[in-house]
This record gives sequence, structure tokens and C-alpha cells, in this order.
Amino acid sequence: DQAFQQVFRTRRDTLTLTESVAPYYYLTATNQVVPSRDENVVNIDIGGGTTDLLVFADSRPAYSSSFRFAGNDLWGDG
Repeated sequence: DQAFQQVFRTRRDTLTLTESVAPYYYLTATNQVVPSRDENVVNIDIGGGTTDLLVFADSRPAYSSSFRFAGNDLWGDG
């Protein structure tokens, strides 16, 4: 918190977000995803070693899961 406040010259505390939640909030803030109240959204992050799933219901994180099947399994050297 001290380093954050010093670098960004603010008195606010840092906000903790998971790697799966952050993209959703960025995309909604930039209007790239505009969820409506009657729609749910799923964020799928296919990484090198894991795939992460995050379901948003009513614009809030509702369910999260991660499993070891991702890019390295598909395009790795076996």
C-alpha cells in the first residue's frame, strides 16, 4: 500500500483482484463488454499451463474454476 500510494500519489489503498476478474472489469470499463441485467458472462483465459473460467452473474463474480489443460498441451513438444 505504501509503495502504491507513493508511486501514484494517492491516499487510496490497493485493490486486490484475481487474474480472472481483472479483464472483465477492464472490458466493462472500456465498453468492450456491456452486460445487461438478464445476461450472464463467462471469462475464459487459456494460458500456457492452465485454463481459468470465471462466471459473472448480475455483473458479479459467481463461480471460478481452473484446470491444467491449455496451450502447452495443444502446441507443446509432447
